[in-house]
Amino acid sequence: MAASKQLLEQLLTPDQFKRVRVATCDEIAYQIASAQSRSLQIVDAKETMKLLREVRSKIAATPSESFEAGIAKRKLATMSDRYLLEEFEWIIDGRGLATVQDYLDAQRPGRGIGLRKNARREVWKVHLAFKDAISKSGAIQYADLRQTAVAAVRSGKWKPRYDFVIVDEAQDLTPVSLALMAELAVSEEGICCASDGKQSLYSRNYSWTTAHPRLQFKGRTALLKRNYRSTAEIDRAAFDVLTPEQGEDLETSISVHTGTMPVLLKNVPVEEEGIWIARFIRQMSAHLRMKVNAAAVLTLTRKEGERIAAELSQSGLPARFFLGRDLDLKSEEVKVLTLHSAKGLEFPVVILGGFASGEFPLPETYLDRDLFDEHMRNHRRLLYVGMTRAMRGLMVSMPEGCDDQALNDLKSENWHIEELTLNS
Repeated sequence: MAASKQLLEQLLTPDQFKRVRVATCDEIAYQIASAQSRSLQIVDAKETMKLLREVRSKIAATPSESFEAGIAKRKLATMSDRYLLEEFEWIIDGRGLATVQDYLDAQRPGRGIGLRKNARREVWKVHLAFKDAISKSGAIQYADLRQTAVAAVRSGKWKPRYDFVIVDEAQDLTPVSLALMAELAVSEEGICCASDGKQSLYSRNYSWTTAHPRLQFKGRTALLKRNYRSTAEIDRAAFDVLTPEQGEDLETSISVHTGTMPVLLKNVPVEEEGIWIARFIRQMSAHLRMKVNAAAVLTLTRKEGERIAAELSQSGLPARFFLGRDLDLKSEEVKVLTLHSAKGLEFPVVILGGFASGEFPLPETYLDRDLFDEHMRNHRRLLYVGMTRAMRGLMVSMPEGCDDQALNDLKSENWHIEELTLNS
């Protein structure tokens, strides 16, 4: 949000900017929900996992009521904690499903693991027990926060409205979040949603109108095919990392700019990664005649980002790792961010690195191939988001022995490939 505010300040006069609020959907939901209850405490990720595992352990220990229920329970056991949390957030809570029948009737395309009715009933049991455990802890989840906020707006307990509600990155919001944004607009004519399916980090699997009747955009849509950010070379190379979901038709954009081919640097020793990234930044900055601090390095994890930022600084290139909420675009340093934090941003020069951590899907760690395929599809879209943050220069740094399937599938004809040897 800090970066969005800085960019907006450049476009509006001070008086105009005072009339605009820039916030995440969850910030607005928290404000509304906290007005209904003063003692809101959001459960943190560590406690969430702890409570879910306790609930799953208790349910697994109870005898099955029937042979079919036993089969369903074994199916449940194959699902990771992360997968179940995604099922709760995006399918059950995200769509506001109130009963087990709602869940049995819900469509779940793209979720990787297919669930028959008995399996869904077992998931629903875990969901109810998990929600009860969260409630007894005295905390609340963001999913509940959103639903509380929507209910408060609809009932009239929350009065303020906005003349215009502009939702960016709408493809990554749950139906409940979208419904909240729709409710907060004075009229449906004041709602604008910007969405790019190629950048969706999660399986949406719902239509706008099912999220809220006001999100009926028929006759009021514009399809933006021209790419004014990235060069044609970067856009083409990034597009190749994507794989479509079933029934999805991915289309390339038309770039108005051209430039140099992106660089794929292979076999980088982890201890030398910062050195090679610094070289690329200096070379591209000289080529583009701009300051080195116009570059950004994007990583999968905070740990890798902090490591690379330290290595760049040690090599004489001032760099700092930023959390997304703290990003300062005016900082006289190379910006190092996680890939997730980079959504909605752009930089003249971008490097994707830090893949040595192995924080990407590996087929051998999944019992269910369909689940691996789903997570790999989401990983590919995250890489696409990162690559398309680049305006004029892009490099991907692959460490020695990198087994990230998405990176290994990149088409050589769209990249300038540099393979390091021991004597490099």
